[in-house]
Amino acid sequence: MRTRTREPVPASGEEILERIFVRAKKLAGRYGLFVLAAAVAVVVALFALTSYRNKARSEQARTWRELWELPGLYRSDLQPASQGVTEQIISRCESLLEAGWETDATPWVLLTMANAQRVGGLLEEALESFRRLEREHPDHYAVDLAAPNVPGVLEEMGRYGEAARAYEALARRDEGDWRYWLGAGRSWELAGKRQAAEEAYRAIADSSDAEDSEEYAKAALRLRELSAGNLLALPPAPPAGREGAEEEAPQEPEGPAERDRQPNEAASPAEKSQGSPERD
Repeated sequence: MRTRTREPVPASGEEILERIFVRAKKLAGRYGLFVLAAAVAVVVALFALTSYRNKARSEQARTWRELWELPGLYRSDLQPASQGVTEQIISRCESLLEAGWETDATPWVLLTMANAQRVGGLLEEALESFRRLEREHPDHYAVDLAAPNVPGVLEEMGRYGEAARAYEALARRDEGDWRYWLGAGRSWELAGKRQAAEEAYRAIADSSDAEDSEEYAKAALRLRELSAGNLLALPPAPPAGREGAEEEAPQEPEGPAERDRQPNEAASPAEKSQGSPERD
C-alpha cells in the first residue's frame, strides 16, 4: 500500500523573521568582535575622508585668496616691479607650494612664481619652475600660457640654440603666430647659424598669410641684412653665477654687425623686441 507524501506547509512571514533573528544572534555571538571592529574602522575611515576633503577645500580657498592678494609684477607704467616685490611674490608662492596641498590653484601658483623669478632675473630658477609646471600639470591651461616663456628665458640666458628650437616647436604648434618664427630666426642669428636663421625668417616671408603682419616686415628686413652678411650683434653676457652656459658656443658673426638697424632691432633678448612673445 502506497503512502502519500505529505507536502511541506510554507512557513509564515513571522516564522521566517524569527529564524533570521535567531541566526543573526548566533552569528553575532560568534563574530561580534569582528563585526564591531569592522564598524569602527568604517566610521574612522569616513571621518578621515571627510576631514581631508574639508581641509582640501580650506587650503584651496586660502591659496586662491593669497594669489589674488599678491602685488602685480608690473607697475602701472608697465615697468617691472621692484626687487622687493618680486622677492615677496616668490616667497609667498614657495610657502604655498611647500604646504603640499595639490589644488586647482597649484598650477597658477607655479606660473606666478616662475614669472616673478624671470622678472627678478633668477633665470635658472624660472626655467625650472616653468618646466616643473609642464611636468606636473601637462594638461593644464597654465602650461599653454607658460610655453612662450621657456624660449624667452633660454634666450635671455644666452642659450640661443635651445631657444631657437623651442621657438620653432611653438611655431609649428601655433600655426599663424609669426612671433615664434621671428624669435627662432633671431635666436639662430645670435647663435651664429645664418642658414637656420634664414629658413626661420622665410617661413614668414614666403607665407601670403603673413603679408599684413608686423613680423612679415621685420623678417624681410632681416633677410636683406643676412644677404649682406650682417648678423645680429650679440647682447651683453648675462651676469655670471645665475644663468647656464649655451650648449653650443655662439659663432662669430659672418659679417660686420648691422649699422642701420631700426630702433630695438638688435635689442637685448630681455627686451620685448621684434615681436617676441610678451611675458606674463
